[in-house]
Amino acid sequence: MYIPQGTIEDYRNAEYWCEFTNFIETEFVGLNECEPSAKIAIYPNPALNFVRIEGTTVESLQVFNAAGQLVKTVQNTNEINISDLERGVYFVSIITEKREHLVRKIVKN
Repeated sequence: MYIPQGTIEDYRNAEYWCEFTNFIETEFVGLNECEPSAKIAIYPNPALNFVRIEGTTVESLQVFNAAGQLVKTVQNTNEINISDLERGVYFVSIITEKREHLVRKIVKN
């Protein structure tokens, strides 16, 4: 889960948030800061073996499962092989060549 930088102890000690274990502190805190300049498409979604990212050049990419666990990392590619992942919902965290940070949901069939 992405949280504002410097707040990790607050989240760990909060009544409801303490059940989460995978916090990622980030400097992005405002909506405008997170909105990418590029319009991207991830398809097909849902997918079986591969998903493709169009509209930007991917520098690095991480795939997290619904529990927030990192399950895959790739670099310098706009195609992700997801054939080895279990069926379910995943979150793709993308860093573009322009250093923009994007997060998108994908579904693995």
